[in-house]
Amino acid sequence: MKDDVRVNWKKLLSRILLYFVVVLICLFILYPYFVMFCTALKSREEIFSINGTVFPIKYMWSNFVDIWSRAPMAQYMLNSILIAGGSKYSDSRYVTMPIVLSMYYAFLYTLPSSVEYYYKKTKLIALGTMLAAGMNILLNAVFIPSFGYVAAAYTTVACYLLYYLLHVVFAWWVHKGMVYDILQQFFWLGVVSVVSLVTVALTDLFWVRMGLLAAGLGVCGLWAARHRDQVMRLIAVFRKKSA
Repeated sequence: MKDDVRVNWKKLLSRILLYFVVVLICLFILYPYFVMFCTALKSREEIFSINGTVFPIKYMWSNFVDIWSRAPMAQYMLNSILIAGGSKYSDSRYVTMPIVLSMYYAFLYTLPSSVEYYYKKTKLIALGTMLAAGMNILLNAVFIPSFGYVAAAYTTVACYLLYYLLHVVFAWWVHKGMVYDILQQFFWLGVVSVVSLVTVALTDLFWVRMGLLAAGLGVCGLWAARHRDQVMRLIAVFRKKSA
């Protein structure tokens, strides 16, 4: 007797449509890179030909070797580093730490959002995304005209923090309580945020930052030396999980 298998056609078709749209978007994003790669395999004459095609007529793999002898590519790459790291773009050092902090907030978001995924409340995830994105657009419109691109880094930090806090509230509402130790999360969020803000405030004081970093590493080293057994057990756990 065969099992009674009932296919939910509506759910199946919606999933097929979703995958089709995702693949279509991926192809749209990757197509320029594909064209760029194909162009790199063409001869100069074929590139400027009015009858050219996307795929090369003759694949010139030697182009990737010849470019290093026909043009000073190493010098070009060095020039890019010197220009990007020169005084003209020196203000970019003020956005490094905010970007790193944004990534930390984005990581924290995965903790409460996993609760929403578990309960299949994906509409709440979409709602949080739209609210944070709308706030980002609004803050950028207000601050970028006055403070330039540096403001974009700080508006991104604020929006990712809002993103995380929104999903903390959503996860608490869905689960009727907290799954994770929220106090511990807030504690480390505060510690990382304060350290980041101090680092930004000391951006122009290189040796002070290096001194604080050395002191922090020294304190960590002393703690590890005094709790050697605990550190070794922790390392053993990581090794076992990665094996």
